[in-house]
Amino acid sequence: MRLVIMGTSLTALYEWPAAVAAGLEACLGHPVEMTLVARPGAQSPWGLAQMPRVAQAAPDIVVLEMAINDADLRDGIWLRDSAASHRAMLGAMQALPAPPQIVMMTMSPAEGPRGWVRFRLGAFYAMAVELAAEAGLGVVDLYPRWLALPRAQRGLEEDGLHPDPKVAEPLIAGALLPYLAASRGVACGP
Repeated sequence: MRLVIMGTSLTALYEWPAAVAAGLEACLGHPVEMTLVARPGAQSPWGLAQMPRVAQAAPDIVVLEMAINDADLRDGIWLRDSAASHRAMLGAMQALPAPPQIVMMTMSPAEGPRGWVRFRLGAFYAMAVELAAEAGLGVVDLYPRWLALPRAQRGLEEDGLHPDPKVAEPLIAGALLPYLAASRGVACGP
């Protein structure tokens, strides 16, 4: 199985994508080849420009996480433009000869100065969830899980944007791995 995980620094700088791929391989009992299409500062227009790379990977599943940087007032993009870029990415993936299963994913909140410049982050995450519903896609909405944690347990003390891996990785993999496995008809945990 081929898995593509697209995202921002919340994907690029963490080990959770590798943990999810390894967990899927163990649960499904066959190899999982994971391609990471992610970079710090990535926004949805960058993601759209990566569609040839995604197509080349011929994925069975694509996980898409890209709204957090779109929401940045300093260098982000308007909500409607983010929605248009996301729709274009989804359209490009759905137009592949063998369209993959697409899973939209929201991530952690932002706090302090990095949260102030992303004060509409909830609207961008809601847009991702709405696009998934509109297109009949899967969604792993992690934002409410993060908000349910007491502020002191979110792991955002360092810079307000990038959660401590000890908090992030179990939370992300703990939700995404069972979801992806279940979508393949297998019960699996992290």
